[in-house]
Amino acid sequence: MRFARTEVQQQLEDSVQKFAQAHGGMSEWRTGARERGAYRAPVWNAMAEMGWLAAAIPEEFGGLGMGARECAIVMEGVGSGLLLEPFWSTAIVGVQLLLAGASREQQQALLPEIAQGSMRLGIALYEPGARYDWQDVRTTLRRDGDAWRLRGSKVAVLDGAVADRLLLLARIEGTCEVALVCIDARGPGIRRRDGISLDERHCTDFSFEDAPVPASARLHGRLPPLQVVQHATQWGMAALAAEAVGAMSATVRATIEYMKTRRQFGKALSEFQALRHRVADMVMAVEQTRSLALMAAGSIDDNAGTATRIVAAAKIQAGQAGRFVGESAVQLHGGIGVTDELLIGLHFKRLLCIDFLMGDASFHLQQLAAADVPLAADH
Repeated sequence: MRFARTEVQQQLEDSVQKFAQAHGGMSEWRTGARERGAYRAPVWNAMAEMGWLAAAIPEEFGGLGMGARECAIVMEGVGSGLLLEPFWSTAIVGVQLLLAGASREQQQALLPEIAQGSMRLGIALYEPGARYDWQDVRTTLRRDGDAWRLRGSKVAVLDGAVADRLLLLARIEGTCEVALVCIDARGPGIRRRDGISLDERHCTDFSFEDAPVPASARLHGRLPPLQVVQHATQWGMAALAAEAVGAMSATVRATIEYMKTRRQFGKALSEFQALRHRVADMVMAVEQTRSLALMAAGSIDDNAGTATRIVAAAKIQAGQAGRFVGESAVQLHGGIGVTDELLIGLHFKRLLCIDFLMGDASFHLQQLAAADVPLAADH
């Protein structure tokens, strides 16, 4: 497993961190989250200009042809800068769904638009009552001449409020077959209810009432739809682990700076040994998560047989460590740690939501425990 950065990766990391510093911060977050619906067009366009949206797209479709390692570098910057834009939904999970699940003609029509920043995607995988089981598909496609009709609902679609298109699974009516479709997010027969998540991102519940679906909207790729989603969720979870590393790193840095300036009993908080031990534990948690996030991205790029379990382990570590680092930071800051006056509270909320996305730590622990073959025995 290769951990050292290549020269290109180091340059990417430097540019990403500079971008995160320029577009992060409390005032930028307030403007983006509370005044612009968790989406800032100038920032999104800047991401496109820097090539982030094209990172995982092959060169033949106007992309850069990079892998999961490079996407993880970008996601770490997204986490450290608390960036709100739908990069994860569109450029990570959405791109992988299209690469594995769409035909060449469909890819040619959709991927260049993503690379240019002119299309945003919402990933509608989960249905009411299914919790984290995206394979529980009750939404149906009914044949209507040469086209289809879509009926059902999808819930908690991250970035659904700003999505141009939705990618979702639906079962062909009267069969056991499942299809992957890409539809207009604002098309006829689609009702939506927008809401705000814990970290003030926007999530949307969609209901489809015989919504018309053209035949061209059904994707036909190299893998069956369920395998396509399995592939894309691995990329998604690895990217979330990397985002958690960025958010935790920013939280630890802010906590250390606060402890150097905040005084109690005539001394800076950084001089109290017990508090220094807590910070050391926080740093250890971040580095453990960083190592697993790197392993997860590397296993995807290398097509390792253990990728599924390593990615799950990274997601578990990100969830558990995120809670520990966030709670510790809030405690070390005292009462002000839970207010919107400091970014650490916002980072903590984001870390909690990262844990929930695509299955929390408890869910993936149960999945690993139920597996027939232990992680160490996988080949």
